[in-house]
Amino acid sequence: MDSRSERRIKHYSNFHQILLVGEGDFSFSSALANAFGSAKNMVPTSLDSRGLKPLLQILFFPFLVQCLSVIISIVQCCFCPVIVQCLSVILDHNILLVCVYIHPFKAEKVESSYKSGKTNLQILERCGAMPLHGVDATSMAKLEILRERKFDRIVYNFPHAGFFGRKEDDEKVIKKHRHLVKMFFKNASIMLSTMGEIHVTHTERHPYSEWKLAEQAEKHGLVLKQSVKFKKSDYPGYTSKRGAGLKIDETFNLGNYRTYMFIKRESMATSVLLPKLSPKANSESLEMLLELGPELQARKAAETAKLEWEAKFRHLEKIIKEKDDALHQKNKALTEKDSTTKQLTKTLSLKEYAIKQKDVSLEKARSELEFGRQALMAAETRKADLEADFEQYRLFVSNELKKMNQVARQRDDALYQKEEACREREIIAKQLDETLKFQKD
Repeated sequence: MDSRSERRIKHYSNFHQILLVGEGDFSFSSALANAFGSAKNMVPTSLDSRGLKPLLQILFFPFLVQCLSVIISIVQCCFCPVIVQCLSVILDHNILLVCVYIHPFKAEKVESSYKSGKTNLQILERCGAMPLHGVDATSMAKLEILRERKFDRIVYNFPHAGFFGRKEDDEKVIKKHRHLVKMFFKNASIMLSTMGEIHVTHTERHPYSEWKLAEQAEKHGLVLKQSVKFKKSDYPGYTSKRGAGLKIDETFNLGNYRTYMFIKRESMATSVLLPKLSPKANSESLEMLLELGPELQARKAAETAKLEWEAKFRHLEKIIKEKDDALHQKNKALTEKDSTTKQLTKTLSLKEYAIKQKDVSLEKARSELEFGRQALMAAETRKADLEADFEQYRLFVSNELKKMNQVARQRDDALYQKEEACREREIIAKQLDETLKFQKD
C-alpha cells in the first residue's frame, strides 16, 4: 500500500489496487495517474494487441511468478503485517515489471489506432504502471500475471462486444453484449477483494437496457450497491473512443450514462472487515489442505496466512484512515473557522466604513436641510410681502375702477339729458313746421 498521503479522484484512491479493463487509448488510466501522481497501484489493460499474441510473453514465465509469490507468502509469516503488506505490493508490482522488461511489447496497434495512445502509454509507464495488452475481459482471471492479484476496484467503462453490421437492437447483437458482461462479471468476481467494488459505466436507455447488467452480475454473486451519473469533466484528459471499426478513434456522445457499482453479496452484510478468518472457514480450509499434496498444502497455508494478515492490515489501515480523516476534518474545520473569522473581520470593517460614510452623508444632508429650511423661510417672507403689495394694488385698482364707473355714469346721464333735449327740440321743430304750413294754407 502506498505510504504517501491519500489522493482521490471521484470514486478512486491511490490506496486502491485498481484494475482497468477495456481501455482504448488509455486516457482514463492516464487521468487517474495524473490525479494520483503515481500509477503503481493500477493495472490498465486493453483488448488491443501490441503486435504479439495476447500476453504470450508473460505466459513464458509462470515459474518465475510462482517462485516470487511463494517467497512473498513465506515472508508474510515472519514479519510485521504492516511491513509485509507494503513489501507484498512492491514485490507484486516488480513481478510485473520484470516480466515486461524481459519481453518488452511494441505498441503497434494502440499507437497507430489512437492519436493520443502513445502519449497516454508514456504517461502511465513514467508513473510506474505496466499497461497490459491483448487482455480479454471474458477470460482475464486465467492470466498467470493476474491470477494471484486481488483488486479493490475493477473498472470497465462502456463495455461493448463490437460492431457486427447489424443494429444494436438486433437480438443476436444483444446476446453477444450480454455474454460479454456476464463473462466479465464472472472473471472480475474472482479477482475482486473482499470489500472491493466493480464499476461498469453504461446507459439504461433502450436497447442497451436489454443487456441486464444487474441480472448478469447476480449470477456470479454480485449485487448492485448504487449507481451515479458519469461526468467526463470529473476525469480531466479523458476522451471516450468507439474502440472498433473504421471510426475507432472517434468519440461518442456521453449523454445519460451512469457508473454502476457492484460488490460481493457477502460483503453487503459486512460493515467492517474481520481481523481473522471464521472457525468455519478454517475448518473448511483444513479439510481441503488434507486432500492436497504437501507442496500445495504449504502454498495453501501460506495463502491462508496471507489472507489473515491482509485482513488485519486492512482493519488497521481502516482505523488509521478514520483517524486521519477525523484529524483532516478537524483541521478543515479550524481552517474554515479561521476563514470565517477573517471574513467576519473584513465584513465588520466594511460595515464600520459604511457607517462612517452614512454619518458623513447624514451630516451633509442635515446641512442641506437647514439651508433649504432657511431658503424656505425667506421665500415665505417674500411671499407675504408680495401678497401685501398685491392687496394694496388691488384696492387701488378697485377704487380707480369705481371712480371711472362713476364718471362714466355721469357722462351717460349727461348724454341722456342731451338726447332728451334734442328730441324735445325736434318735436318743437315739427310743431313749428306744421304751424307754418297751416298758416300758409
